[in-house]
Amino acid sequence: MHERCQKFAGYVSLLLLFGIAASGQTQDRSPDELIQFLTGQSRQSKAQTLGLFNCGVDQTAREDREAVRLLINHGSAAAPKLELFLDWLSSSQANIVPNVPMLLSSYAQIEGSASFPFLWKLHTSANFHQLDSALDDSIALSFGLTSYISTSQEPGLIIQCRDQQPRDALDLLIRSWQSGNREWLEASLGHSARAALTAVLKRESWSELRAAALPIRTNELTAVGYRFEIPNSWSEPQLKLEDHQEISAQHPELNTKFTSRSGTNCGERNIRFVHVAKTEPPAHLSYLVDNTDIVDLLRTVGSCAANP
Repeated sequence: MHERCQKFAGYVSLLLLFGIAASGQTQDRSPDELIQFLTGQSRQSKAQTLGLFNCGVDQTAREDREAVRLLINHGSAAAPKLELFLDWLSSSQANIVPNVPMLLSSYAQIEGSASFPFLWKLHTSANFHQLDSALDDSIALSFGLTSYISTSQEPGLIIQCRDQQPRDALDLLIRSWQSGNREWLEASLGHSARAALTAVLKRESWSELRAAALPIRTNELTAVGYRFEIPNSWSEPQLKLEDHQEISAQHPELNTKFTSRSGTNCGERNIRFVHVAKTEPPAHLSYLVDNTDIVDLLRTVGSCAANP
């Protein structure tokens, strides 16, 4: 730990020598300079400071996006710099600085699937618990997955800066099934799927169903990824959706390939969704999973969660 702190102290000293200006100019900057620019406290917006949810893009956000673009353009030269900074941050008692999610996604784009071991290690850091969602999204990006759901987060209401999509229902189903939350699982289901689940639960209990279909320890950190095999933005990782046009469908059926936490293919299902005109609490989802073979789908999720 002492050696790591010494290394980072030297790293910070090097960054400070560059004297990154607060003007927002990022052209021709080195990876070290761009990291320091993105994580400076001046990048903290008023909305972030107040803890507000904000979908707007101001000048600061535009400057940050340009810095990220330049950082990614540095390619493999930037990867060890990002690792050094993120590793220090994960093992220290320092507060999480601005734009760390951008650094995680930059690293994922630069290294691709090779970034997984490092990103997964960060998931075990107590200092990174508040970044679990950003880590999941970055791993999905590294593997080219539609979504990646770890057991680091409990199910709950999610607000996105986009229209709702089928992924939101499947994400909730996977998260709820892994955590054992029946209320939120049923909130992800349409009428047909909920009726099918109810019929099964008349023959066996919820705990019996989970024990048979989810062979993992409840305290084990694991994850399930998936990719919609369709040629439109619904298949894209969350972090690539920003510039895509929104689409919709009433009863989409999506061929879905599942992966284990390390990106290994572990199953394939055709998933039926239904679009509802009126959302309901607690999830308020516009799309719901509506497979009548819902238990088989849950078994697939459980099998993938059990794979390394």
